Amino acid sequence: MASRSSASMFIFAVAVLLSLSMRTVMGDCAMQSFCNGHGTCINSTSTCSCYEGWGAETDVAFYKAPDCSLRSCPSDRAWGDVPTSTTQAHSLVECSNRGTCDRSTGECTCFDGFTGSACQRNKCPNDCSGHGVCMSMKQLARMDSALPLGPNTFYEGDESATTWDEDKIFGCLCDSSWTVGLASGETP
Repeated sequence: MASRSSASMFIFAVAVLLSLSMRTVMGDCAMQSFCNGHGTCINSTSTCSCYEGWGAETDVAFYKAPDCSLRSCPSDRAWGDVPTSTTQAHSLVECSNRGTCDRSTGECTCFDGFTGSACQRNKCPNDCSGHGVCMSMKQLARMDSALPLGPNTFYEGDESATTWDEDKIFGCLCDSSWTVGLASGETP
């Protein structure tokens, strides 16, 4: 009976050792909570390859959780950052550096005066007070009625260098009957 018990213990010990060695060789993402259902386990390194929006390599994020448990937020050109050369600045960043990322929802909470999924554009004052249309500088430059710009004015080009803000800065194209530039109570 003792030899049978020893043989059983030996087989059990071998099975445990094989199991542990297989786990080491094949990898395991148990320590990464099996990627929380938001990525796939890379067995050879026991790391997660997160899905887009959960910290994927293509996501632009200040922080990426190694276990794919936190969301990434939309990104766009930074309103302000450190230039990388004499002609390159405004790199892609989460919430355009004008908001905070809610890692539980993957949505940006924009600072006052900024809007968009990535806080990528400024708001028009009082939404043009109901007397005009909120438009980008790129759009306004092409409008004949957007005074004081002259006809055939363009503001577009290399968004990574010279006109990085062409679709970020917005202003009001006021209705033709609305007096422009006067504060409340002022008269011409």
